[in-house]
Amino acid sequence: MSNILIVEDEEVTAFALEIFCQKLGYTVLDTVNSYNNALEAIRKERPDLILTDIQLNEDKNGLDLALIAQEKYGISSIFLTAYYNEEILKQAKHIDFHGYIIKPYKENELEATLKLALYQIAKDKRGKERYIDICENIFDMKTLTLYDNEEEIHLSKKGKRLLYFLALDYGKIKTYNEIIDYVYEGENTTLDTLRHLIKRTQKSTNKKCIKAARNVGYGLMET
Repeated sequence: MSNILIVEDEEVTAFALEIFCQKLGYTVLDTVNSYNNALEAIRKERPDLILTDIQLNEDKNGLDLALIAQEKYGISSIFLTAYYNEEILKQAKHIDFHGYIIKPYKENELEATLKLALYQIAKDKRGKERYIDICENIFDMKTLTLYDNEEEIHLSKKGKRLLYFLALDYGKIKTYNEIIDYVYEGENTTLDTLRHLIKRTQKSTNKKCIKAARNVGYGLMET
């Protein structure tokens, strides 16, 4: 499950963002209203992503925060702002950020930006690791092939996508919606369909590395 830090000095907006992110299945580690409080939260919590307003009504703004988060902790940001400003974009060109959302934001736009950002972040974490050990089997992250003692284990296309997506964030739980969105690529599907895919994939590997978190989702865990 992905973790988000929200930095927003407008109380109503901050509360709405927190509820929306939780509705999408993300964990909101904290919601803070200032640069200094945000830095403290970053040091303590180490979020996967920061969702921050650019204007924080103080000497340091969201751009300053994002730069520190990037340089010291390797954490990326999504920016929120009340207006479009070319100068702000110029200032942000050296910052690793995953989106620029104009307030009042549209929920579908924010949802898409969050999903894409968190997917890319998880992918980057595993980007340099081609081979992943999955319960004594080896999974090739480039070819999406699973091996048992150098012998390929047959998996369906969706089974391969499932293992790949879970392996991007090994040891963490991905929500049902996150998994369905990635594995089924926008197809209409149900939670029962996902459960059947999990069972088939487990059967193919003769292992039970895909662990369920009740009413939340699934993750790859050591047995």
